[in-house]
Amino acid sequence: MRSNVVLRNMYLCLVLELLWAIFFGVSIMVMFYQSKGLEETAINTFQSTVAFVSIWLGVPGGFVADRVGVKRVMVLGTSVLALHTLLFVGGQTFWQFEALAPVGAVGWCLIGGTTNSLMLTTVTAVIDDPAHRKKYFDLFALRSTQMRGAGQLIGTFGGSAMASEWGFELPFLVQAVVYVIAIVAALYLWDPRREAGVSFDAAPSDSYE
Repeated sequence: MRSNVVLRNMYLCLVLELLWAIFFGVSIMVMFYQSKGLEETAINTFQSTVAFVSIWLGVPGGFVADRVGVKRVMVLGTSVLALHTLLFVGGQTFWQFEALAPVGAVGWCLIGGTTNSLMLTTVTAVIDDPAHRKKYFDLFALRSTQMRGAGQLIGTFGGSAMASEWGFELPFLVQAVVYVIAIVAALYLWDPRREAGVSFDAAPSDSYE
């Protein structure tokens, strides 16, 4: 039963890693902006804004997860990304896209590292043996890397295929659906912070060794 809880969270976290890695706009983003009449200078400005906000909000994102719980932050961050995507697809002007750029960065900062944190607290709450813990950590690290790679491939080729057949807006609409599915998956996670009283940084150092 205890191992089932760990496996349940592991599978759901891997699903989240896959879904979060899927970004259908990766191969069509420049063309999408150009279809809105925007030039390269504007595109570079959006990217700079995202990078600036991401740098400044990386640490506070972890602070929020520590205070309200990783599961809640997963749901919140993915909800922000879903809302951002729906607003993004309807954008028309430079200032609309510039205003939306920090919103997407906030979403990514919130969910960054959350699956690792949840697995850390889950294994800490359920498994006492350090060697047994390490087995789960190593397995999750391997599988999560594979899931992210698969998600990136799906996003790259899927977005390009949808755009070529149905235009530049459909990939972003489907992207919002992907985020909704991720929200549902996150809601089914077992939250060790609430149900077992394990804090964000409660795992001992030997969990990594």
